[in-house]
Amino acid sequence: MRMSRHVVQVVLAVAVGGAVAGGVTGCASGAAEHLDPSGLVVVSESRDGVVPEQLRDAYAAYDLLTEANPDDFGFASPAIEGVTVTVGTTSARGRELLTAFSTGSPAVTSASAQALTSAAEQAIGLRAVAVPVTTSRREVEALRDELIGWSRDPRFADAGIRSTAVERSSGAALLGVERLTPALATALVDAYGADAVVVLEGGADLPEMTAGSGALP
Repeated sequence: MRMSRHVVQVVLAVAVGGAVAGGVTGCASGAAEHLDPSGLVVVSESRDGVVPEQLRDAYAAYDLLTEANPDDFGFASPAIEGVTVTVGTTSARGRELLTAFSTGSPAVTSASAQALTSAAEQAIGLRAVAVPVTTSRREVEALRDELIGWSRDPRFADAGIRSTAVERSSGAALLGVERLTPALATALVDAYGADAVVVLEGGADLPEMTAGSGALP
């Protein structure tokens, strides 16, 4: 479920007009994390961090590309290194779309073509690197929404499940709980394995949950 770190050398070198200085990162700083005995990763806050303001339009463009083609992509990671964004791809078609998109020429013929064409003009503010992933954006978002129902299971009442989201930098569903109980950890690993879900435990706040947005009614 989580991104492979073997970067495909489809490094899409793009001429950046008005290039942003290097060294800027979107990684969260100071986020505590540990490995639960179940194998689940437990964090104190999302590791996505904040996209630098000067790169937000370009990042949003890549996010729109993955949203429009959720079976061919994972996520564009907000953990930006300098002016490089990693984009999870699940297919050869995704890599082809990413190559075209990064040069400002989206190869699309769908109803979203106009929006993507406009977005592609912003995308060249970032250099894109294709990263192979095994789980698509559609599958991760479906898992996020499926986890909403776990909050209603009396077996996990003492865990205090309160939110679901997607951690885009890892390509995993993010489950917010008051505390990770052994019963919940075992059930998650039995259902999805140890990599599909990252557990956010404790005081960090996530948006109130609503079906479809990863929130509880």
